[in-house]
Amino acid sequence: MAVTSSSPNPGEAKWKIAVGWAVVVGVTVISVVVFFNLQGRPGTDGDLPERSGPTWLQSLILLGLGGFGMLAASVAYLVVIQTQCFTFNFQRLVWSSAKDKIYIANILVPAIFMIGVGLLLAAFLTPLLERQGLSKDAAWLTPIIGSLVVLQLALVWVNLWAPLEKRLITRRLAAQGITPEQMQFGSFVGLSDPTRSSLKKFTAIEEDVGMLWIEPERLVYFGDKEQFSLTPEQVLAAERKVDAASTTALSGTAHLILRVRQPDGAERQIRLHTSGVWTLGRKRTAMDSLAKRINEWLAAAPARTQ
Repeated sequence: MAVTSSSPNPGEAKWKIAVGWAVVVGVTVISVVVFFNLQGRPGTDGDLPERSGPTWLQSLILLGLGGFGMLAASVAYLVVIQTQCFTFNFQRLVWSSAKDKIYIANILVPAIFMIGVGLLLAAFLTPLLERQGLSKDAAWLTPIIGSLVVLQLALVWVNLWAPLEKRLITRRLAAQGITPEQMQFGSFVGLSDPTRSSLKKFTAIEEDVGMLWIEPERLVYFGDKEQFSLTPEQVLAAERKVDAASTTALSGTAHLILRVRQPDGAERQIRLHTSGVWTLGRKRTAMDSLAKRINEWLAAAPARTQ
């Protein structure tokens, strides 16, 4: 059976990336403006009474609180990584519960760090902003809110939990008998169903995570809850498509979607995700590389099956 393969239009992808970033920045800025306005404008009755303490003491307190916040967030991050997000039993399925815990950690840990950075900045910027006519409330809130905006946008691009994804996958596979030598030749991947909208998936788009091996006669996947082996004849089509509901769309990453025939004759679509990658840019590069290797594997199939 012939295999079809298609890739996204580069021109179309560029304007979709621009629209996506415009939406992300716009929503972030609007949220901050609304929050800031709720605090009361400078000089209004909503301001707290003027503080009588010396400026240097206020700055010293902010420095201490900011440093403590950043230290606490750093320690929490290391604990989450080293404990596989508090996952210890790899003899059973782990991804379903781990992705829920990662979702919570991805809110709490960065928030503590961002507030810490904002307090450190406030220690230096608050006196300057007060001299520019801002109220005391606005003067110390502005650096905090500013750090939240900038760092939140940065975290859209950076995947803090790349090491955690790798640790979860390698430990789960090791518990199932996959050796470190075998893992050296596999690619960290996740799987999802492209027929289901990603908007309906609350914590993570990936429904399973594991490793994929491209062997001369087959594609082999071994994951947390699923394993399969595909011959070239079973792969009916390979298409690359951007998932507009995923943050990976902001880098123009087009996931590879395989349409395969299962042993019982039914057809299934499998969307591949690259796992354990630090940035959206590297995710795009990793997906391009994986898609190229699989397409080359498919292109060589007729010669092997004649």
